[in-house]
Parts: sequence; C-alpha cells; structure tokens
Amino acid sequence: MSRVLLILMVTLGAGAAAWGQGVTKLPKVIYLTAVDGKKVAVKTQAAEKATVLAWTNLGCPMCKIYRPRLESMAAEYAAKGIRFVLIDSSQQDHAAALKVANEELSGDLRILRDLAAKVARKLKVTRTTEILVAGRDGKVVYRGALDDQYGYRKREAGGVGSYRKYAPEQNYLREALDAILAGKKPEVSSTAALGCALNLNWKET
Repeated sequence: MSRVLLILMVTLGAGAAAWGQGVTKLPKVIYLTAVDGKKVAVKTQAAEKATVLAWTNLGCPMCKIYRPRLESMAAEYAAKGIRFVLIDSSQQDHAAALKVANEELSGDLRILRDLAAKVARKLKVTRTTEILVAGRDGKVVYRGALDDQYGYRKREAGGVGSYRKYAPEQNYLREALDAILAGKKPEVSSTAALGCALNLNWKET
C-alpha cells in the first residue's frame, strides 16, 4: 500500500460517510471569504453554463494530488463558460498560508475560505476533494469525486478500504462538464469522494 493511502486510512477512519443527501439545488448566492478578509458573493445562477464548487485544503494528501488537476481543468473550461471555485472549510488553514497557496495558482482560480464551515454544512459536504457541479439554474447535476483513480472499496470481511489505480479509468468531472456543454445530463450523477474529514463543528473566533 502506498504512503498516501496509509495516511488516508488513518485520516479517514474505517469507512466513507454518506454524502450530500437531499441537496438538489445550490443557493442563489454563496458567501465566502477571500484571504484578505473581504466577503465574496458567488452567484450560482448566472451567465456561466455551469459552476463547479470544489473542496480542498492545504494538508490533506488527496487535495495535494487533485488541486493541480482542478487548476488545469479550470483553465481549460473557463473559455467554455464554466467557472471553478475552490473552497477551504478547514479550521487549521489560516489566511496567510492560503495566500501563499493562491499565489501558486494560475489564471483566475483562487481558494476561498468557508469560515466556520457554514457552506459545507449547508450543502452537506463532509470531506475534502468533494465536488458539486450545478447548471446555470443552480440545480446540482453531479457531486462526488473528480475521477476514479482513488476511491473506496468494500472489504469481504466487512468495512470499507481505499484503493488507488495506476491512472483514472473514469473522469467523472470532465464527463459531467462535457455533458452539460452538449445539453445533456451526466450519466453519473453521484460518487463518493475520497478525502479527509472536515471539522463541521468549528466556530469563528
């Protein structure tokens, strides 16, 4: 087993929690905070063909793997009318560290803070690397993992373990976005995102 998966097994615990039940539409406006402390109003029912909300943080091994992929896709799909927003709901990630991380990102993509995990709680996001995709009407058409390279596998003896493939076989996010651009519904609407558990009980100080 790779070092990344060993770390994840410790971080994730025995299995995957349920994700996203009951969330079928995003609020018209989602309020986040930039690293300089300014409030940012993300309109989810706007001119964009789709909005991608992608959870990340600075310490989770899976985020370190997937953030560059999200950065590349954000640049690729921006010209097609699809907007990406990186959201950090983790208490341990302070503004100064996030500012450095943002300086390393290209284009218009930036990490925005979800103070006290208010947005994560509202949208029932429980783990980093989870992604929500909504059309311009705000309806969620896909949520889950970016691809299937890392994921959960049921064990014969019971419980849930994690796995890693040499390369992705299904690119769920890309397939969902291409479906939207073609005027279709994604064939896969929900998967489990392998990521680190969020602390949904922290309060602003």
